[in-house]
Amino acid sequence: MITFFDISNIAPDPSDIINKLFPNGWQPLVIQLVATLVMFLIASKLLFKPVREILKKRADYVENNIKEAEKSALEASNKNKEADQNILEAKAQASLILENAKNDALVVKEQLVADAHQEVSLLKDKAYKEIEQEKQKAREEINREIVDVALLASNKILKREVNDSDNKRLVEDFIKDVVN
Repeated sequence: MITFFDISNIAPDPSDIINKLFPNGWQPLVIQLVATLVMFLIASKLLFKPVREILKKRADYVENNIKEAEKSALEASNKNKEADQNILEAKAQASLILENAKNDALVVKEQLVADAHQEVSLLKDKAYKEIEQEKQKAREEINREIVDVALLASNKILKREVNDSDNKRLVEDFIKDVVN
């Protein structure tokens, strides 16, 4: 015969549970309350206080982490603002450097143009002087040629040799007449 598992054998009687929780009479009730109080005191000394300390340490740890996180966030915000300020200053400084470089380049350009104009002017003056010198040399050469021609002409016209002082005087008079 097969027997099935009967729950009634396993489950305790409800009246038995009530009698154990609330004993009959005042003495077992007082003993049970004192035992519960002693167990509570022992549990509070051994369990509740350490658990409270652990919880307090945990709360302090969490609070410290929150404060440190807030402090780090504030420092990061300040450093971010400082970095932004540094970037703005660097941009302003770079802009100023570029403006100064442009101005310096403009000054150098103007100086080079002025130097070139001055050099051209000097070269022009030098060329004019050289031209004047060449003209002067050409005039002197022409004057000498004229003098030679005049001397030859005077020798042929006069058919005689004239002395140097007469010769010079005649030539100078002739040159003055020809030039003017």
